[in-house]
Amino acid sequence: MTQFGMDRSTGLRQSGWDNVIQAIEILLTTRYFERVLREYVGSPVPALLGELANVQTVIRFQWSVAAVILLFEPRFTPTRISPLTLDRTGSSD
Repeated sequence: MTQFGMDRSTGLRQSGWDNVIQAIEILLTTRYFERVLREYVGSPVPALLGELANVQTVIRFQWSVAAVILLFEPRFTPTRISPLTLDRTGSSD
């Protein structure tokens, strides 16, 4: 079943893969209790962004991304979440 939505930057109708990407982006950037009518929708990802980039934080980040997508986005199933190799400036080569 195709779901339709609205592109949040242009206001135009949106469907298919673009709509899935937008939904995941919204999920990963929304804190819990931020939405008025859906307090249960959100993720711990925004809270993790300011923490130290150590192994524990990376594992919590990977788990958070996978759990939020599995819980709230039925059109996509993550199979692997792999961190990139970054240098001190955040560049991935």
